[in-house]
Amino acid sequence: MSVIKNLFLITVSPQLGWDDINKSGHSTRKVLQGGFYPLLMVLAAASFAPMLYDSVEWPLFRCLIHSIAEFSGFFATFFITGLALGAFCKDLTQTNSYLARMHNFVAYNLMYLIFIEMVNNAMAYLFTPMFFLYLYAPVIVSKGVDYLGVTERKEVRKVIAITSVMILVAPYLIRKLLELMIRI
Repeated sequence: MSVIKNLFLITVSPQLGWDDINKSGHSTRKVLQGGFYPLLMVLAAASFAPMLYDSVEWPLFRCLIHSIAEFSGFFATFFITGLALGAFCKDLTQTNSYLARMHNFVAYNLMYLIFIEMVNNAMAYLFTPMFFLYLYAPVIVSKGVDYLGVTERKEVRKVIAITSVMILVAPYLIRKLLELMIRI
């Protein structure tokens, strides 16, 4: 099953999606090259869409800064979240298979957020109900904990909390910091 199809499945039915991801057994390289990196590229291109609707408020230079900041925010979050999970949940880094599963877990969760951000960028106006889709991310994270092989109740809570906070906060914090730094 393709990576994009798996992303669709975890969006529609997280438990079924994570079960199919577990069955597919994609390597981290395939997940990154078949889904994460292409979606990042489309996100960077979609960052120029506001220029089509409001060229005064969104000139080319601002769109370019926004594109770089969005790409960098999600790209860095992939590695930062992996480091945070590895630091706080030692069980996830014991073997290469656990490490690969952890990276796939983070990548799929970030791909969901990248897709939401692409849609937000492509819309001509701010559609507030789209922001409620961000609240669905912790649900997807919680259903994916079985995929990681974490069974201890205390560890499950820790993985859900760390992953949810990191994927929801880090890309936007990094994006805002980069946009401020580049404008100066």
